[in-house]
Amino acid sequence: MYPLIRKIHLYLALSLFLFTLMYFFSGYVMIHESWFGRPEAQLAEEIRPLPRPLKGTEPNISEYLQEELNIPGKRFPGELQEDGTLRFNYWRPGEGYEVTVYPDRPEVTIKHRRWQWQETTIGFHRLHNYKGGWIYAIWAFLLDIVSLSLIVFGITGIYMWFKLTKKRLAGWILLSITYLYTLATILYLVYAP
Repeated sequence: MYPLIRKIHLYLALSLFLFTLMYFFSGYVMIHESWFGRPEAQLAEEIRPLPRPLKGTEPNISEYLQEELNIPGKRFPGELQEDGTLRFNYWRPGEGYEVTVYPDRPEVTIKHRRWQWQETTIGFHRLHNYKGGWIYAIWAFLLDIVSLSLIVFGITGIYMWFKLTKKRLAGWILLSITYLYTLATILYLVYAP
């Protein structure tokens, strides 16, 4: 049983390394923004004609615009503005698009923002959800696997420690401290003003 658990630990540790390193680095860039800076995005704006009139519901319009205008990234729900225009946003790490559709004109305005490496790194940290295409689904699946691996890694590690050691007082104390710290952090984040 123990050799199998050790092999599981080895494979889980190797699979976790890359994502843990990436999340550590991207989180470090987020926390220490003053060290790395956060330059403004480069903005380009253009007006393009629509190939055909818009029909259908809002999600279909968003998908249609993305395909027709050849815009990469993850789609977000459209927003109806007070002046009657519709805004659609598309995003991927490092760049974002905002498409404005006018109710009385057969054209759209496209604002394209391109960020430097700092914001791109933070974008990888914030990627989540299975929506956005197969690349985003693979990324989300790998994150889910890493999360599951961390849980299995922790549970099997506690099991091995419990079975392999006779003196457990120091381990129980350290385990209790880490669980209390985690619980206190969660409560703080949930109820902090």
